Formats: sequence, structure tokens, C-alpha cells
Amino acid sequence: MDDDFNTPEALAILFELSHEINKMRLEDLSKAAQLGGELRRLGGVLGLLQADPEAYLQGTDQESEEIERLIGERQAARKRRDWARADQIRAQLKEQGIVLEDGAEGTIWRRE
Repeated sequence: MDDDFNTPEALAILFELSHEINKMRLEDLSKAAQLGGELRRLGGVLGLLQADPEAYLQGTDQESEEIERLIGERQAARKRRDWARADQIRAQLKEQGIVLEDGAEGTIWRRE
């Protein structure tokens, strides 16, 4: 631990690699996937990028249950045409960093 690991430089390289992956996705999806594996491997050295992205974005089961409960309450308010309550719930979730997207299949959510 006495040595300088130069963490800022390592993070900068991971950031550059992520940009390269995003560009490569438009040109060669196979190469982008290969680079993605390399990004995950290199990130693992620093203890980063190891969690499943979907699981991370959805949070814990308890958080997900509360968010789903509020979404259900919001949908009920919309059915009653209680737009003020529906907007209040959307704002409450927004304050928690949760974005709601209403679509034909219903409401989905994601973290900002």
C-alpha cells in the first residue's frame, strides 16, 4: 500500500475504453463485446463493474417493492383522474432518483 497505484489514471483508462466501446457498437458489435469483457476485467482489478447492471439499477428487493407500490398507487390515482396525486408520486420518486416512463405496456422505472 506504500506504492502509489495511480488510481486516477486507471479510472481515466476505463473511461476511455468505455467511450471506445460505445463507438465500436455502431461498427462491430462483436469487437464491442470483446472490449466490454476487457473493461469488466480491468474494472475488477479496482473492484468496479462486477455487479449485474440490471440488479444494480433496480436496487434492493425492499426498495423495488416500495417503488412498485408507489407506481401502483400512482396508476390508481390516474384511473381516478387524480392528476395532482399522480404528479405528487412522480415527484416523490424523482427526488429519490427514480425516473418513470409510461408506455403502452405500463409504467417502467429506472434510476437516473
